[in-house]
Amino acid sequence: MAALPLSTPTPAWSAVFSFLLSFSNTKGTSMTATGELIRMMNYVDDIAATLRRINASLYLINPEEKRRLAEYMRKSDPNFISVVDKLDKGE
Repeated sequence: MAALPLSTPTPAWSAVFSFLLSFSNTKGTSMTATGELIRMMNYVDDIAATLRRINASLYLINPEEKRRLAEYMRKSDPNFISVVDKLDKGE
């Protein structure tokens, strides 16, 4: 891959961030996300990655250990479902 010449214009960082932070809703208008929302969405990505690792490793444990892990996950406080319920309620 050839390097770009120094004279090649690059987009302003503010324009890049505006693009990355805007999401289209169903009405076609733009909704900007705050840094805090993006940070929390990254946390959700981390949770999803962790769950993928757990899911990929389930073959390593026996059925009794799977039941124990399921119970452990249900009892964790807060757990994923309780946080989603709070978000749905607007709390």
